[in-house]
Amino acid sequence: MEMFQKICVAFVFCLAFFVPAAFASWPHEPINGVECFDCHSFDPYANFLSSGLTGVDFWNTYCTHCHVNDTGGGYTIYSAPKVATHSAGVTGNTAFGEWGFYCWNCHSNHSQNDTSPLVTGRYSSIGVDAYGRLKLSVQDYQVNDPDYGEPSLWARKSGDDRGLVLHLKTERDEDASFEILGANSSVITLSQAPFNPSVTDATFNIYYGQLLRRTIGLCSDEPWRACYSNSDCVAGNCTEKTIGTTSASTLASAPAGASTDPTPDGICQVCHTRVGHWRSDGTMAGHNNGARCTMC
Repeated sequence: MEMFQKICVAFVFCLAFFVPAAFASWPHEPINGVECFDCHSFDPYANFLSSGLTGVDFWNTYCTHCHVNDTGGGYTIYSAPKVATHSAGVTGNTAFGEWGFYCWNCHSNHSQNDTSPLVTGRYSSIGVDAYGRLKLSVQDYQVNDPDYGEPSLWARKSGDDRGLVLHLKTERDEDASFEILGANSSVITLSQAPFNPSVTDATFNIYYGQLLRRTIGLCSDEPWRACYSNSDCVAGNCTEKTIGTTSASTLASAPAGASTDPTPDGICQVCHTRVGHWRSDGTMAGHNNGARCTMC
């Protein structure tokens, strides 16, 4: 088994030769100082074999060896915002046995999977300020999610240096993504330059970010078990659950005063079958309606 895992690590390393840089979205992209080899050459056996970590917590060191900064700013490639895995070991709750999820069950390794932007718009010009940041002169925009109707909120998603993500088309008609550092109805300030914009497409789309997946595979026989294929399940089939397309439904929300959620599609909610609030069948709803689960 150990030999198989080492072969898998070598295979992931080799993928770095074939994955184009443009495939990655903010913040995992070369323009932000993150190269393919920073992840694809990492070997958890060489770095964390003696750490005492096991199971998913061990394999999640692919992400957690960089995501260690809990100061709220001054982030760098090896001092990224601190994260914790979702597992029995981290939460200290073994009431449901030894359970855990890989980071990539809920987050994409490479690209932003959002299909429904919070805001869409057009820009009239694009430039670079004295600090090397991109400046978009806004021509017009349309708000698709009322939670983000005020532009000043676009740079304040969840704390310092954690703004929403804006996508633009490049001159090669590829998607480029940037963190929003500041915004008003006339100008949007983005995370970095240089950037060669499309000469025909002057539109932009704004997404929540965090590389959240739009679908999560779950086993039909054990609906709390994440999967990618039927072979990941004990007896059932691997079926995809679609995550909500607005900021509210991406987390958890129900009609005011309701105890049942008619659309149980929050990114945490879709897996939770036995928790005390916001279950995947829509029951146990109403607790802190519309709030981010991660706040607690």
